[in-house]
Order: sequence, then C-alpha cells, then structure tokens
Amino acid sequence: MKVYFDQDVWQYVCDTVPVSKFKQTLGSKQIEICLGMHNIYEFGRCFLDKNNSKNAERGKKIFQYLYDLNIDYFLKLTDELIKSDLDYALTGGKLLPY
Repeated sequence: MKVYFDQDVWQYVCDTVPVSKFKQTLGSKQIEICLGMHNIYEFGRCFLDKNNSKNAERGKKIFQYLYDLNIDYFLKLTDELIKSDLDYALTGGKLLPY
C-alpha cells in the first residue's frame, strides 16, 4: 500500500524515529511512501528566511531523512492521491479518517 504523509507527520517522524527503524517498520507492514510537490514545496520553505539558520538546518535534516529513505514513488498531482484512495476503497480496502 502506498502512503502519502503530510509535512507535519514528516517533521514528527524526522524528530522521533531513526531512518533505519522507520524503513524496517514500513517494510514489515508492506507500506510504500509517496512524496509529492506539496511536500517538497513545504520543506523548501525552510530555506526562505536567510536570517534564520535554525530553519535552514531543519530543512537540511528533513531532506537528508527523505534521501536516506530512498523513496521511489513521487505524486505529481493531488488527483493521483484521490484516485489511489478510490481504487483502494473499491478493491475492499478500509479508508482511515484523517
């Protein structure tokens, strides 16, 4: 199953779960992570304030974490998320509320 995490989830995961443990947990549950343009946009905003090096360090940490995960699937459009959810529901999957 492919899963798309909101940037708030990514920030929490980056702060609390080592990459190796996260990969192991996802693999054991057969979960593939998806990234999208919205994720990249939000993480990139960390670098906008040149006077705040703390935000830039945060951005570097998040991008390094994502790089270390070797994520293969990239959503180009939000429509793909909706279609994926519908396909999952139509094939008997249970949709979880946000």
